[in-house]
Amino acid sequence: MNNRLRARLTSSALAVTSALWCIVCRDRSETATIALADRIGRIENGMLPAVLIAGEDQPKSTVWEIMERYRVPGVSVAVINDGRLEWARGYGVVESGGSAVNTETLFFAGHISQGLAAAVTLRLAGDRSLSLDDDVNDRLVSWAVPENEFTRSEKVTLRRVLSHASGLNIPTFRGYGVDERLPSLRQILDGEPPARNQPIEVVATPGSEQRYSLGGYVVLQQFVEDVSGSSYPELLRTTVLSRAGLRRTFPALVFLWLRRPGSFIVPRPRQLSQTPSS
Repeated sequence: MNNRLRARLTSSALAVTSALWCIVCRDRSETATIALADRIGRIENGMLPAVLIAGEDQPKSTVWEIMERYRVPGVSVAVINDGRLEWARGYGVVESGGSAVNTETLFFAGHISQGLAAAVTLRLAGDRSLSLDDDVNDRLVSWAVPENEFTRSEKVTLRRVLSHASGLNIPTFRGYGVDERLPSLRQILDGEPPARNQPIEVVATPGSEQRYSLGGYVVLQQFVEDVSGSSYPELLRTTVLSRAGLRRTFPALVFLWLRRPGSFIVPRPRQLSQTPSS
């Protein structure tokens, strides 16, 4: 076989191999797309109730049915598979007559943000060699947890605040209207107007029970600011958000909403009475 013929055969073989490889890649891509669409469909059409009863048929609902049931105008769904974002979609609108929800729509994080606060605290504790079991009053400067009969033998610690076992009060906070003045951190701690809560204080022996306390997380904010010398929003941005690549997450989201109503979804005061209780 001469060299020219050998070259032609080699070229033909390479062309056929390349074509077959393209077909295989296309088939794999189409298969993966179909499989993803099936997984998305199972979630969109297979929402289960919060409580499952063994031995009974479990009714399934669609995302749209759940939204209608709880009067939710719009939601954003993101699915993590094997540690990676597999898909994300928006459903509905930001408010009645408003723009459609998409994967860039901002939502109020609410209680979910406690995980971020915990990450900030643990990072700071590691950098500053802070003990999670020391009395927080040992490092608080701008304010201190008031001492009373519940703190004589046990103290409020970072570990107890993070796990809702600090004995601190305030299980929830009322919201503020669009045109209402917002309280400062110190006013919330002391329960002074325009804050709408009672003063934050210990109402059960620290460590004796789990008692859900958002007041404890306000104390936590003051603690990390006193220890670090930085504002909590800045500390959150530098220690957690920027490191995690969360470019669309903002620590002062509620303040943006109050100045730009309708920019993202949070319950407005006039809507609260219409929201089903959980």
